[in-house]
Amino acid sequence: SELGINIEGGDDVTVDLSALEESADITAVDNKVDAHILADEDVSATNELSDLSLSATNILTLTNPATGTNQVDLSTVSTDDQTVEMFAFNGSTFELLLKIEDDPTTQVANLSSLYADGTETVITAGTGIQILGDGSSSLPYTITNVFTEIDGSVTNETNTSFSTVDVAGTDYLRISDSNGDLDVPLSDLSHTGTTGSIFFADTDGTPTENNGQLFWDNTNNRLSIGNPLAGTNKLTVNGATRTSGLNNSDGTLSLPSYRFSDDSDTGTYSPAADEIGLVVGGIEALKVEETSNKTSVIINETLELEGTVLDKNDSAGTARQVLSSTATGTEWVDNYNPVKAIGKISSTGTVTKATAGVTVARISVGYYRVTLPAGSVSDADYIIQLSQPGRNGVGNDDPGISYSNQTATSFEVIIGDNDNGGTDRSRFDSEFMFTILDL
Repeated sequence: SELGINIEGGDDVTVDLSALEESADITAVDNKVDAHILADEDVSATNELSDLSLSATNILTLTNPATGTNQVDLSTVSTDDQTVEMFAFNGSTFELLLKIEDDPTTQVANLSSLYADGTETVITAGTGIQILGDGSSSLPYTITNVFTEIDGSVTNETNTSFSTVDVAGTDYLRISDSNGDLDVPLSDLSHTGTTGSIFFADTDGTPTENNGQLFWDNTNNRLSIGNPLAGTNKLTVNGATRTSGLNNSDGTLSLPSYRFSDDSDTGTYSPAADEIGLVVGGIEALKVEETSNKTSVIINETLELEGTVLDKNDSAGTARQVLSSTATGTEWVDNYNPVKAIGKISSTGTVTKATAGVTVARISVGYYRVTLPAGSVSDADYIIQLSQPGRNGVGNDDPGISYSNQTATSFEVIIGDNDNGGTDRSRFDSEFMFTILDL
């Protein structure tokens, strides 16, 4: 009896187990067996050999109980420390190659049974599905459907062209595919509305119209924003507008660029470059022009001022001042008029015509006192100019007139006939005139 251990690529080991054999026949006595079974409480004849150990000298021992016959010497097994000289895999033949030192034979393990080329994956086709191929790299699976087309064509879903055509005066959208043409009336695709309606997207995105606020007059060719206005203008806007700029025509006197719907010849226009004219009833009443950086305002008609006129200092001036051109601009200045009072007095001393506030008194024959308005002169050194009517050489043919007793408020006038001799002037009543000047 022998125990053989085969080491791949190494030496085989054989162990003689004959010492463990029982050559004599074993006779079993029933009562002896029963006694043994009674003594062996766990009814097991082998479980007493339960301990296994390996010593440092490679002795494998079964103990409990330990005897000299239940030991195996493994020391000869552990002395084979061969080197692996080759370990490789052939991808073409799917073979694993192994060679150990001192062994001339190369051990070969064929692993082709473990190789997966795709054919091991099985795909089962369902209804209407066709599967071709075996799943390998040379014949991969091809999966197609074999459904039956309801209309019998698998290509007519692919449109080849779109076009618009006229058929007997009707416009169509023509859709072409492998089965032919399909014509759809374009009228079925259009949105209809009132003539002149301008459509815009409603809150739900559908086309809508509001002819009371946006309308194209197809008859008169004009556009209305807001409630349409009367007239023939191309564009009417019923409401306020706001724009960043206007590029307008020059206009004319009879048709200004900016005019009124009920008064077409009144407004503003541009008569020439750098000029603006204000037109009223077809007449240019005012023009503003620019020449060499100088702006002029030309008033062609009557100018009526109902408000105040301000000078360069934003001053409206005071009573009796005049607007005068000065070295620094136009200003209100005091009115410089040297004539302070004038008058025409009758021979009786009554005022025929004179400056307001002038009074006259006849003192005696040919003797008068003239009183001036308060504050009309600055002092008593004003200038007095006197005159009286001529006599044409008849009667008092050499009349004379003079003043006397000049004060800051009055002066006296003496009228008489000169005798060209040494006698006093012969006084007589007469009409006279005077002018008072003051600086």
